[in-house]
Amino acid sequence: MHETVTPKVGRNAVTVAVIFLLSIAVVAVAVAFAVAKTGFVDVPVLSSFYRGPTVTRIVEPAPIDGQGLRTIVGERLYGSIARAESPYRFEVTEAEMTGALQSEIGEVIRGEAWEVEQLQIVIGPNGLECTVSLRKNGTRFEFQGIFEPVVVNGGLQFRAVSIHVGDYPVHPALGLRIAGAVFSRDFGTWVFRLGTVEFIGVELEEGVANLTAAIANSAP
Repeated sequence: MHETVTPKVGRNAVTVAVIFLLSIAVVAVAVAFAVAKTGFVDVPVLSSFYRGPTVTRIVEPAPIDGQGLRTIVGERLYGSIARAESPYRFEVTEAEMTGALQSEIGEVIRGEAWEVEQLQIVIGPNGLECTVSLRKNGTRFEFQGIFEPVVVNGGLQFRAVSIHVGDYPVHPALGLRIAGAVFSRDFGTWVFRLGTVEFIGVELEEGVANLTAAIANSAP
């Protein structure tokens, strides 16, 4: 007669299997937690730990669009010219910038399904804080960047100093690439120009950007 041999599973094998399954579970939870902290989607339970970008203060936007902002800047510039200032000086407030951006945001978002929940620009001595919160079909995109305005060949460029996507601080170059999936304009390379006006300098204080400029070909 042939005796049937029943394989025996030792305790070590069971322990290894349990540790393996627990490791998979831990990795899965870690990945889910990481996804939840991006804010892109809601993850049951884990999204309760998501905080998202926090604005320094709430800015009440001025009722103005992009063209209106250009008109105001032009009026202030020519007021400076009339006062015979050299170089010419004028200011732009965070409320005006927030209002203009809110009115123009549809022009720089890829696609039309995004719903704007929050859009704020806060000006402080260390830079312009731009906070954007968008939603589309259950997907959320929350972005906050600190941008430093610098003069580039008579125009203004806004260079990223720091960027958060969801709860994560990311390298500015990577942050701008991620934002590029939503926005059609690269804020890191875009240069703002104003006709024949050449910007000379910009200084920031709480709530206000103070600009100095000259008319092209007549800079002192």
